Order: sequence, then structure tokens, then C-alpha cells
Amino acid sequence: MGKIASFDYIRTISVICIILCHCCFGIKGMDFMGKFLGSTFNTIFLALSAFLFGLSWQKKDYPKYGFSFITKRLRKLANTYYPFIVAMFIFLAYTGYNATIKDWLMHLLFLPWFDKLPGFGHLWFITMIMLCYIGIFTITRLPQPIVKKCKQGGVILLLISIFSQIIIGKIGLPNYIFIYLILYVYVFINAEKILNLIDRIPLRSSIFIGTGITIAIILLFYLRILNEYTAKWCGIIAAIVLFTIFVKLFRNTKRNVVVEYISTISFELYLVHHAISYGKYSLYQIIQNPILGTIAVFAISFILATMLHYICNYIQRIPICKIGAKR
Repeated sequence: MGKIASFDYIRTISVICIILCHCCFGIKGMDFMGKFLGSTFNTIFLALSAFLFGLSWQKKDYPKYGFSFITKRLRKLANTYYPFIVAMFIFLAYTGYNATIKDWLMHLLFLPWFDKLPGFGHLWFITMIMLCYIGIFTITRLPQPIVKKCKQGGVILLLISIFSQIIIGKIGLPNYIFIYLILYVYVFINAEKILNLIDRIPLRSSIFIGTGITIAIILLFYLRILNEYTAKWCGIIAAIVLFTIFVKLFRNTKRNVVVEYISTISFELYLVHHAISYGKYSLYQIIQNPILGTIAVFAISFILATMLHYICNYIQRIPICKIGAKR
């Protein structure tokens, strides 16, 4: 069916659009497109993870995950994330920012969402993916009848997501924590079912309807009539229709070396691009031409991501870094 093969293409498109998202915030008058791209492709980025874990879980006959699942996932995350945050704190110190012990602890404990630093607000994703891993661990340990009800209770989970968004937002926390968490878990437990449903949708219909919905949502962002709550849901709807199109469009596509490489370093690209594309350290403050600025952001992001990728691979081969790793 080509489900997994197509994910490389979807991951590549997603990370490129996430970089473009922050580039748009650095270009005058393009912030609406940045909001659209961010809401849409961050959702797809998370969905890919949920699908991959869900397909593996169902293939292995729905096992109960132990704490080793959490530690293994966090260890894999840390292999790239920890070298990055060390480099990040060195960079911040060089630019005059005095990091506190709290800053270090919050980032080492995968909680940067609650301790955002200048130029690195995108690290909220680290906290979110950690919570999603905990969500997977929890759902797999629940009794099967409860899991079955969760699988069938899409409407109820949707209502819980909307309700939680309002409550969480009112107490001052990021209002979309539980939206992403609930949707992630729902995709995880229904991964194969959702992909089979996508299989039954004709490609032409998905392109025609999906393109129309996407254009309508972009217009809503452009007209700036969405608030912080509705914008997130519009992004989720756009993510659903675009993901459907991408899965069908790339189903039988042959392997591509460039796509596979970008997919491989997608997490590194996500980590390194933000500071130079948006905010205090944006290249757009130096390069006034938006086209040249965007080219520079992508070029430097790929160079930094490649460097981080190979540095992390080297560190992982050091004997002391293999302590506790499963052989």
C-alpha cells in the first residue's frame, strides 16, 4: 500500500513548510501564512509520529507498553536534543543572555514549553511530543474495553478537546496541549483504520475537495478573522485534508535520495531553523530582500542540521554514551 514509504515525502514537505512558517513571520505582511503553515504542518508532523507508533502497536497485537517505552523514546529524543540545547545555551551566553539554573533544568527535563527562551520558542514541540509518549504509554495499559470505547468515541473526544482548550486557555497554559494530546492518542489507536479509510477516498475527490478547503482556510487566516482557538482548529482541518492528499499522492512514488535525507534530518532541521528565521536573531534583520533572506535561512538551516546530525551520531558512538542503552 506504500503507507510508510509515503511518510518520507510527507515528513519532508512538513519540515520545509514549518521552516517557511517562521520565514513568513520575518517577511512583512506574510504573518497570516506563517500562522496557517504552523498550525497545519506542526499537526501533520505530530500525526506522522502517531501513525508510525500506532501501526507498529497494532502489528504486534496491541501490547501493553512498560516504562521502558518512555525511557527508550526519551533517550532517543535526548540523543539529538541534548547536544542541541548545549549549543543553544552557549549561543545565548555569547549573545548576552544569562541562563538560569531553572532554564537548564526545564530544558533538560523536556519542559521548554514552560520556559521559552529568546529565539527558541519552537521548543514547545519537545514538551508536546514527550506528553504524547506518555499518552501512548497510558492508553496501551488501559483495559481493552476502555481502549475500544476510545477508538469508537471520536465525537466525544472531539468535544473533550474543545472543552479542554477553553479551560486550559483560561488558566494561562498553552490552550492546545490537550487538543494535540487527545488527537495524537486517537490517531495512534486508530492508525490502520484511518489509513484504510483514506484508501477508499478517490484521489481526484481528495485533491478537489481538499484544495478547496485549504484555500478557504488560508483566506480565513488572511482576513484575520480567526482567534487563537478557531485558528488551531482550522489548522487541524487543513492538516487532515492535506495529509489525505499526500498519502494518496505519494503512495506509489519511488524512493528518492534527497527526500530520504531531508526526512532523516527533519528533527535536526526543526531544532536549528527557528532562531535564524524568526525573532531576535532572524537573518531577515540583516538581509532585507525576503527572497534572499529565505534562501539564506534554508541554506544555513541545512548546514547546521547536517552538522548537528553528524555530531550527534559521533557522540552516540562514544562508549560512555552507550551506558544504559539496549543492546
